Amino acid sequence: MQASLLNRRELLSMSIGACACFASRSVYAENVQPTGQIAFVRGDFGNAGNRKIYLMNSDGSGLRPLTDTEDNPGEDGPSWSPQSTSIAFAAKERICVCNPDGSNLKMLTPENMQAEAPTWSPDGTRIGFHAWNHDRSSSQIYTMKSDGTDVRQLTKLECYNWLPSWCPDNKRIVFESTMTGNRDIFSIAFDGSNPINLTNAKGTDHAPDCSPDGKRIAMASGRDFGNLEVCVMNLDGSTFVNLTKNDARDSEPAWSPDGKWIAFARSDAKSPPMDICVMRADGTNVTKITANDGSEDNWGPSWGAP
Repeated sequence: MQASLLNRRELLSMSIGACACFASRSVYAENVQPTGQIAFVRGDFGNAGNRKIYLMNSDGSGLRPLTDTEDNPGEDGPSWSPQSTSIAFAAKERICVCNPDGSNLKMLTPENMQAEAPTWSPDGTRIGFHAWNHDRSSSQIYTMKSDGTDVRQLTKLECYNWLPSWCPDNKRIVFESTMTGNRDIFSIAFDGSNPINLTNAKGTDHAPDCSPDGKRIAMASGRDFGNLEVCVMNLDGSTFVNLTKNDARDSEPAWSPDGKWIAFARSDAKSPPMDICVMRADGTNVTKITANDGSEDNWGPSWGAP
């Protein structure tokens, strides 16, 4: 009996210790902060020439320009490569790629192609982007090898198809399109086949970004909210959830590499400019990480690994 009692006490002690350890880990997990680097655009949102790519840590520290280009470089749309060893971006409507320190800069698309919004394939071998026609009355989704060769056009309809995001399974690309007469989210196979309309609701669905696990899409949506909000849905368009739910204009979401956080651009609905914020993937713990003095906008984040 005594041995049995001792065993029960030992078990109770072990259980209490395990619970304490679990509680400690849970508290620690709740206080974990995001890591990695965020590339984003800084400049005049209304002036395409006066835009420059900057990098910063996920808490806003370590701010620095990506390149040393001056005199209105017209940089836009940064996108980290899968291993965070390169950054693709647009510069005066040409897709470029360079190292995170700005070195080894290469122009990939020709001068006569008005290209923007690069997105990397999960294996890093190809880059998707959109390109405008000559009078900017339509745009199409393209892919190319990461050295700029083997350019392929995926979409064909004369409408606006833009802002692609490559899904982690390497099989599909999600993008924004006006082919329904509204701004909706579509997906298409990497070879241009089987386009699927994922959203078809009143109001704008804008700038999709596929989660690292390939299960969800974050986007900015204007539906019946009165302003743009950051929302998420499943990859098939189901289970649509508004994360930000406020009076500000929230747009251009970007997932952290671990899928636990989302960066986005926020501006007061009545008086921009924009700043970069981060929040947990459930919409909690919103934190502004750029400090805007009103002279510049900050938008278009892309999140790279530490």
